[in-house]
Amino acid sequence: MGNLAKRLVPVAILSLSMIIAVFPVFPVTFGESETRKRWAVIASCSDRPPASNDTQYMHHVLSEHCGFDDIYYLDIRTDLAGVNAFANKSNFRWSITTWLHDHSDADDLIFIFCIGHGGGYNTIDGEMEGGRIDGSEGDRVDEGAEHFINGSWVGVDECIFFTYNLSYEQYWDDELADDLDTLTYSKLIFVRVGCAGVSGEDNGGCFNGGLIDDISATNRIIMTASNETWYCYTDCDGDGFSEWSEAFMDALHGEDTYWNEATKTVVHTGISINADSNGNGYVSLWEAWEYAWNHDDARWAVGHHTDDYGDPVDETPWFDDDGDGLPTFLGDSDHFDEDGQGDLAEQTYLNRQPSVPSTPTGPTCGYKNVWYIYSTNTTDPDEDNICYQFEFMGPCTNMSFTTGWYVSGQTASIGVLWETSDPLGTYHIRVRAQDVYGWWSDWSSSLAVTIINRAPNIPSQPSGPTSVYAGAAYTYSTNTTDPDGDDLYYLFNWGDNSTTSVGPAASGATVSASHSWNSTGIYGVKVKAYDGWLLTSWSPILTVNGTSPSHGGCPTLFVWNGTAYVDYGVIDIHNPTGEDVIREVPILKEDVGISNYRTVFRLREGWIGLNFSESVIDQVKLYAVDRYGNRHLCPLISATHSRLGNILLKLLASDDYRVQTLLLETIDLTFSIPYQNIQSFTFIIEGCNIYKVM
Repeated sequence: MGNLAKRLVPVAILSLSMIIAVFPVFPVTFGESETRKRWAVIASCSDRPPASNDTQYMHHVLSEHCGFDDIYYLDIRTDLAGVNAFANKSNFRWSITTWLHDHSDADDLIFIFCIGHGGGYNTIDGEMEGGRIDGSEGDRVDEGAEHFINGSWVGVDECIFFTYNLSYEQYWDDELADDLDTLTYSKLIFVRVGCAGVSGEDNGGCFNGGLIDDISATNRIIMTASNETWYCYTDCDGDGFSEWSEAFMDALHGEDTYWNEATKTVVHTGISINADSNGNGYVSLWEAWEYAWNHDDARWAVGHHTDDYGDPVDETPWFDDDGDGLPTFLGDSDHFDEDGQGDLAEQTYLNRQPSVPSTPTGPTCGYKNVWYIYSTNTTDPDEDNICYQFEFMGPCTNMSFTTGWYVSGQTASIGVLWETSDPLGTYHIRVRAQDVYGWWSDWSSSLAVTIINRAPNIPSQPSGPTSVYAGAAYTYSTNTTDPDGDDLYYLFNWGDNSTTSVGPAASGATVSASHSWNSTGIYGVKVKAYDGWLLTSWSPILTVNGTSPSHGGCPTLFVWNGTAYVDYGVIDIHNPTGEDVIREVPILKEDVGISNYRTVFRLREGWIGLNFSESVIDQVKLYAVDRYGNRHLCPLISATHSRLGNILLKLLASDDYRVQTLLLETIDLTFSIPYQNIQSFTFIIEGCNIYKVM
């Protein structure tokens, strides 16, 4: 079952009262469509700000907004969040040749972001700044269109500096090219930013674009914040980030930010950034590049900043994605390399949210306690697996439910049950999709579903006596169910222009009501049920024949002597007015059997041969009489009616709580006898029988 469960996507069975069960229906292999993974290496190679600020921002963008599977983060400042290792040359090379090499395969996307000083050849000042002239013939050959020393062209190697503790290491473009060639991937994105400041003392030289001719290759997108002959600048506007990288990351992030040095965190301003120039809902790498080009404050055409000497701050970002080794702009002129440049980046996205799901389909009218299936589907432009969140907005119940994972394009279904406690009315169901990297689509259009009430089922024919005596009370019962599970109210019609209401009662529960007819005749007893909204038709009629009793009776007293009951005869409590009467019955000592300080008496209504008898009893008492004639109350500790069960509390006091006893019904009485030297007993009964013995 374990393997099968992993291949099944559940159709959720959802109750709006938050009781959720799931059973698997549709088969799908998880991970089947997740062939593309995203891996990143981030490195801050300088101990000068804002290098670490930039890498913190990029780490946030890739992990929180682009859903990268894993990121290896190197920084000079190892105390920052997310850092895996100290940023030096050996660790950076290891992150490429070992970590990326072991993680990435031919379907994956690799993203490398590196910020720090760089070395190369400064054509404006005509001097080497950390670069070197190509060595042996085995070196990769740099382009020769720009570097002339003393009138002769020379090839110049550029480098990435790792600077810390007033020391530095140089990572040459030839070494970087060799390391990148060890990797397997579908696309590789390499982003290089320098970190020269706007003050002269910080201008260590950057020359980032000089790496392009060595590392350019098929399926590689290379972006550098400067060309190969001039500087890249850092923070011109005081928000804590390098200018070009800030604009590039804002485009990917979709929101403006700034760096809070006190908390060492990226702060969101709430100002939206829209780099989606073609309006397709996603930001490609080319659109992010274009946005950065147009919003780079370190370009003179954009920011009009000057350094501490009054010279223009003017970096020239470079780009290459066609593998020809030529950057977007050649030399010091803005001559665009139009030979396929930008095509790969235009089709490359770090992640795209799923498309908006279809409007849910399913019944638009329903009832409570019935299962309904609602379905939707959508696709993910990156072919990622997706889950769906269904949201229900009702009269006073709003809730949502998220499914398991589905293959892009597969239909998702959930079963929905509106329970008894859910309100009636119209619910609006909408859905959105989320990919495995946490990106949500927009909400779909809503489907309106109206939940309506159903009437209860017609109650059963009342059950009870069909032959009764006028003036006596009788009990009748019925039940029914409500298909929505609602509580029910019942209306008994007795056929004599009188009714009795009962309820509320749970659906399916049996209810009872009592009635007495004042005169003889034929009566039809019937019942309706009501759920608070709808009333049923009448139940089948029970015909009841009401007659006058031909005889009457009163209780007969029996005293248990230890082996048998002694008959003390009928106690006449007849009173046609219905008022209680009190009668005393002397009891011989030898007729009373005492065991464990207890004795038992019995009252039986009427006698065999009568066809009707009814008494109502309010209170009974037993006194023990000593030799001086003093009475001592024997507590009544138990009273059990043959039909009504325990009636002890009703017989303890003289009040209006009386017990009905019909023909031949019995009441067993247990009294406590805590006394000695008893000479006799006196039994006292308070009650009434309105029927005259005939």
